[in-house]
Amino acid sequence: MDSARYRLHQMSISETQMDIRAVSRVLVLSAEGRVVGCGSGVCIDPEEGLLLTATHVVCSQKYDARDSSLYQILLAPQTHDLHTVPAWRYRCLVVASSEPAQVDMAILKVQGCVLTEPSAGLCPADQGLATSMFRAFGVQDLPGDLSALHGAKLGQGSRLELGQDLVMYGWSANGGDLITRADCRVGGFTVDRHTNQVSAIKATFSAQNGMSGGPVFDGTGCLVAVLSCSKGSIDFLRPVELCYGLVEEARVSKCVRGAQAER
Repeated sequence: MDSARYRLHQMSISETQMDIRAVSRVLVLSAEGRVVGCGSGVCIDPEEGLLLTATHVVCSQKYDARDSSLYQILLAPQTHDLHTVPAWRYRCLVVASSEPAQVDMAILKVQGCVLTEPSAGLCPADQGLATSMFRAFGVQDLPGDLSALHGAKLGQGSRLELGQDLVMYGWSANGGDLITRADCRVGGFTVDRHTNQVSAIKATFSAQNGMSGGPVFDGTGCLVAVLSCSKGSIDFLRPVELCYGLVEEARVSKCVRGAQAER
């Protein structure tokens, strides 16, 4: 393996800015302010405040942040300055989602602006997810300032070719507070037997915890997939096209599609 091509590193200031600013860090808190989960996401509609992430980032066997009465979701959008830790700017709700075992995609919608940033730090991995770090912070309901959101240019993951170069972005649990980049290649595809459509893309890299839900771009800077899971040295990416039905559901939804609201 060429270590110069396949590497995990902190991004330099010379990286393309526009695509990177579409990436956000995602944090899930209990009602008591306890950090229960973290991951990454990408903005796909800045005007409506919609972001795409993996369902398992906001829903696991231990918590379900689709129930907004029990959990809160915070976003820290990436900025121009890649050497400065991004601040927690927004509170979100899950407005549409698939199950983790299926497509593993969720749509988040910004519902409030964080007025007082939690002061205990930005990297939950540094102190452990069981530590109560975010006990109190102010949130203002929208309408608010969405200027920190920048949308990614959408591509088509199902049209990728074997060996094509890809770039992932996200917040590795072992990578500190700054955004991390992972270079990889398309290693294969998984096809849904019922629809005969590409349901997953295999990538030749093993991403670390915290990067789940993060965007995957092709060489032209288009968003083509999001990171779903890793098995051994293979990452499974979900083509961005699989989220379009969820996006439409989110746009027409008049209420939060939470775990409790569905029952």
